[in-house]
Amino acid sequence: MYFYRIIFTVTDANGLAEKFIKDIHQKCNETDTEAPQKPKISVENFDAYHFTLKWTTPTDNVGIKSQYLILNEKTIRLLGNQTSYEYTSNFLIENQPFEAQVIIVDSAGNSAKTAKIKFTRPPIICPDLLYLSDKTPKSVFNAIGTIQKDKSHDGNTLSLNGITFAKGLGVHASSIIEYDITNESYTNFQAKIGIDDERNTCGSMI
Repeated sequence: MYFYRIIFTVTDANGLAEKFIKDIHQKCNETDTEAPQKPKISVENFDAYHFTLKWTTPTDNVGIKSQYLILNEKTIRLLGNQTSYEYTSNFLIENQPFEAQVIIVDSAGNSAKTAKIKFTRPPIICPDLLYLSDKTPKSVFNAIGTIQKDKSHDGNTLSLNGITFAKGLGVHASSIIEYDITNESYTNFQAKIGIDDERNTCGSMI
């Protein structure tokens, strides 16, 4: 039951780190050359913050030893009898691309892979919402240039950490936009704010 575990850690200049783990098992049954049956994978219950990956129960002539999920190039160790995986994000995952594949390994080291599935949740445009980019502001201050409706400050597609947005405002970090909602009825205000990906150098904002 000995195996090698390789741990590869990448750390950036700000101290943020990503760790990848790979286990290498010895072949205990050299006479078994039959790979496990390839399962079928699907994505279900896809909403703004969550989705479920499901695959058919894998079978093998000797027995399944381990399973791995490759999700957006990250390896996740699964239980041997696991047939689903729940993904939950604290942020909206609209427009964020995903790629998933499950790898099945038997006790002899033979492996089988599901097909790679790629999926993206389309932008969430709700008819009962009012977007600020569709409303005329009462007053505008933008330190450099003009505010951009549904575009970045430089006129590109709005993008934060690789996630694009169909609606929003592109402004300079120093800006004040005032809206008059007197005699208008709203229940809440929701926004996602950040430095656009078009700034390929460091920027700052509060």
